[in-house]
Amino acid sequence: MKKNILNTIYVFFISLFLVFILIEISLRLFLPQPTMKSLKGMLGKYYTSSNFNTFELKKNYSGTEPSQERPKERVSINTNEKGLRKTYEAKGAKDTILILGDSYTFGVYVADNDTYPSILSRLLEKQENPHNVINAGYASGFQTDQQYAWLNKYYISKNRCPKFVILGFFPGNDFTGINENNWKSKDEYGMPLSVINENIIVTKSGHLKNKKRSSITIGSEFFYKIPIIHNIHSFVLAGRVIDKILNKILKKGGLGYDLDTFSHYFGIYNKKFLGEEKKILEIIDFMKLKLDMCGSNFIIVNIPINFAIEPKFLKKVISNHHIKKTESVYHIRLEKMISDRGIHFINITKSMLKDYKLNKEINFFPANDEVHLNENGHYYVGKKIKEYILNNF
Repeated sequence: MKKNILNTIYVFFISLFLVFILIEISLRLFLPQPTMKSLKGMLGKYYTSSNFNTFELKKNYSGTEPSQERPKERVSINTNEKGLRKTYEAKGAKDTILILGDSYTFGVYVADNDTYPSILSRLLEKQENPHNVINAGYASGFQTDQQYAWLNKYYISKNRCPKFVILGFFPGNDFTGINENNWKSKDEYGMPLSVINENIIVTKSGHLKNKKRSSITIGSEFFYKIPIIHNIHSFVLAGRVIDKILNKILKKGGLGYDLDTFSHYFGIYNKKFLGEEKKILEIIDFMKLKLDMCGSNFIIVNIPINFAIEPKFLKKVISNHHIKKTESVYHIRLEKMISDRGIHFINITKSMLKDYKLNKEINFFPANDEVHLNENGHYYVGKKIKEYILNNF
C-alpha cells in the first residue's frame, strides 16, 4: 500500500514536471515572455553612478537598443567623451543649443541621428544657421530638479552660457519623480545642487535598478527579484498574471501607474498634483533667473506621451482608468503658466494634436504601444523647434 502511494506521488511529480517543460517550451516558441534577460536587452548598459545626481551616462559608450517601430532591428546608441548622446554635428557652428531632458530627449529606441536634437542640428544647418546642438537627455537625469542640478554643475557654475537652453519637459515623471528629501545640497535659492535617489542603484553592468517598483527602471516587480525564476518564461507569465490581478484590485494601470498619475492630462488636478506643480514651477523660475543672468535664451518644449495624441493608447498605459473625456488638455494650462513667466514655450502637444486630427494616418509613436516617440515623432519635434527659433530669434 505504502509503495503504491509512493509510486503515485512519483508519477504525479514526473507528470507535473513534464507538463511544466511542455509549457515552457511552448511559451519560448510561440509566446515568449519578458524575462529579465530580455528586459535588460531593451536598454543599453550606458549608466554610471554620479556623486551629485544619482546617475549619469558612461563616456564613449557604444551599443544598441531594439527599435520599437521595427522590432527585428536594433539602433545605434553612442555617447561622446563627455558622456552625452552623440548628436549630428553641423559644420560651421558658432553658437550652442543645450537641450536638457529625460528619455524622450535622449531618444530611447531611435538611432543617434534620429533623435530630435540631431534633427534640429541638421535642419538648422540646411537653413544656413548651424548650431552646436548638445543632447543632455538622460545625462541630466529623469526630472526637472536633476536637470537644474546638472545645468548648475556643468554650465552655470563655470559661467558657460549657451545661446539657447531648451528644457524638454515631460509632464509625467517631471511631476511624480521630484522628492525634496533627495536634495542633498542646495543653492542660495533653496534649489537642488545635488539630487541623490537612494532607491536607484546603478548595477555593474550599467543598468538602473530600483529598490521600489517604478516605471523608470525595468524588472522592479516582485517576480523579477528572484534570480532562480526571473528568466523562466512560465514563472514570468504566472508572475505577470498575478501582477495584473493585483493591479486591478489596487486600481493601477498596465504600466503600474495608479489612476491619478496622469489625471492632470485631462484637467483633473488634485491637491497632491497642485503641490508637485507648484514645486516644478518654482524650479523653472530659478532656472530662468540663472539663465537670464547668464545671457541664455530659455525655451521649454513640452513632450507628449502617446495617449496625449492618440487616445487609443490610454488603456494600455492606464488599463483601469475611469476618465470619460480622454482628450489631453493639460498642455493648454502649462503653456499659459510658462508664457506668463516670460519663458518661451513650444506647445508640441497642441500642434501635434492638430496635425493628427487632420491626418490620422500620421504615426508619431510606435504601433506596439511604446510611449516614446518614433523617428517620425522625433523629426516632428526637431522641425517645430527649428521653426520656432528661426521665427522668434
